[in-house]
Amino acid sequence: MVLKLGFAEEAKIIRAHMFYSFPLELKALAEIDMVCLGDRLVKEDKFVGLNVRMEYILNKAEYKNKHAQQVIREEMEHTCHIIEQIEDLVGDSLEDIIGKNSQN
Repeated sequence: MVLKLGFAEEAKIIRAHMFYSFPLELKALAEIDMVCLGDRLVKEDKFVGLNVRMEYILNKAEYKNKHAQQVIREEMEHTCHIIEQIEDLVGDSLEDIIGKNSQN
């Protein structure tokens, strides 16, 4: 649908986001990484953090097989690494950043 509306780059991001793997280094992050990171931190329209969001995904029926669970857990670990790099760079936790911004 997004592609039909003429948003080719956005459609590419949407298509890839469910099984996306982040680059290892923070300096290599691009737009798709920010969208995928955001998707891994929210449930519906609320910021819930990585652990809550990934537990929700792990409990979905289509991800109950062992291989899917393993891949999700590996990506969760990889995402934690990226989050740690971001937090080190900005000097604050994502939870604190989101909390501060949601009060405005």
